[in-house]
Amino acid sequence: EKDYDLSLKLYSAAVEMAFCNGNFEEYEHLAEEVLLKGRCFRDKLRVYTACVDMLGSRKRHEEAVALGLQILADLGETFPNRPNLIHIVVHLLKTKSMLRDMTDKDLMELPRMTDEDKVAAMKMLKSITTHVYILHKMEYFALILFRMMQVSLKHGVSNVSPLGFASYGVMLRGMAGDIKGGCRFGKLGLELVDRLNARETEAQVLMVTNIFLNHWQKPLHDSIEPLLHGHKVGMECG
Repeated sequence: EKDYDLSLKLYSAAVEMAFCNGNFEEYEHLAEEVLLKGRCFRDKLRVYTACVDMLGSRKRHEEAVALGLQILADLGETFPNRPNLIHIVVHLLKTKSMLRDMTDKDLMELPRMTDEDKVAAMKMLKSITTHVYILHKMEYFALILFRMMQVSLKHGVSNVSPLGFASYGVMLRGMAGDIKGGCRFGKLGLELVDRLNARETEAQVLMVTNIFLNHWQKPLHDSIEPLLHGHKVGMECG
């Protein structure tokens, strides 16, 4: 209480370390302290994000998604309670409209995202993607991938945006049968990793592009080396 800002940073970091070390008892004690004594939503956001990851790691995927969607709503990114095919088609068309006439150069020159709420929202979108996929909530899965792209186009790119680009490529290939467009956005995702030095998402982007996209235009064997590199990067970054 005498040095609130420092205490908040230390406790939030300690929560993340306890989670990474699998010390759930210590994690729960520290997280409770922050959630009880944090002065506002943004002060608690780092711990809320860790809570989503913790719930997922304990196979409580429904709770992880519910908490993640609640946090996203507080950050200004809402989703329908019961998404359906109409929502998906609308957001596919919305994303394509936002991209109309944008060249690869335009996309690579998008400014850095500076709105802290949107940066946090992108991280949360990335965090819950795995859980909705495991639960086979494919309508939410599609809307989340479109939202990553929409937020990046409207507010600038963050280190999560390369995954949004590559995942949008998967949606183009899967929903619209657009192999050329899908592979284009997979390639742009990889280029954006380099531009942003987004090491923490590099492994996922390599996985998405080399499992779901590249084999439509290149021999399957060409994906082996990038996937091995992605494994190495993932092990290094956690």
